[in-house]
Amino acid sequence: DQLLLSVFATTASLGIYVVAVSYANLLMTIPASASFVMLSAVVRQHREGTGRTCLEQWYRRLLWVTLLAASATFLLGSLIVPLAFGPDFQAAVPLLLLLVPAATVLGMNEILSTAFRAVGRPEVGSAAQIIGLVVTVAALAALMPSYGVYGAAAASLLAYSASHVYLARQVVVVFGTDLRSLCIPTRDDLAAAHDAWLSARRRVSRSQQVRPPEDRNR
Repeated sequence: DQLLLSVFATTASLGIYVVAVSYANLLMTIPASASFVMLSAVVRQHREGTGRTCLEQWYRRLLWVTLLAASATFLLGSLIVPLAFGPDFQAAVPLLLLLVPAATVLGMNEILSTAFRAVGRPEVGSAAQIIGLVVTVAALAALMPSYGVYGAAAASLLAYSASHVYLARQVVVVFGTDLRSLCIPTRDDLAAAHDAWLSARRRVSRSQQVRPPEDRNR
């Protein structure tokens, strides 16, 4: 999309779009980092016959963590974008309404693609990328001439969503799971979230205790 924008959009519009994409893609650090750990976990659990449960847990928890992070990213965008990139890029903030959801969906696509690689089905992820590419080209052709950078952002959201629909359907077929098990938090998830919160509080408390008194009084 950025390549086509460089042809059809002004330099100023392209710069605004690139800033918005860069900020929204900060969300990708969550699923991208988790996928490294998840890959070996799904491989191991798949060999033991519990790959479905492992995938459901990883996807469910990362989904809600990413959604919470996405909400914070969007709400803070009006403050962070001008502060980090300058007031001239304030126009990038409205694009986050489309690009933050797009980055969220893209991140979850990475999680599902990782699961398929773990069970020896990398072609599923490749097919999802092809679907996304086709939708991207069609959506850009339809939307960008009239809507510019907003059309490009909408095209990204549509393309990632199309890929996700395909991946979700394949997950149901290959892993035998269902959308409820992938999305609805369980008691174990809530307990894990509570434990993580308590652990974070303890770490903050310990870090404050080890600081020299003069630092705490500044």
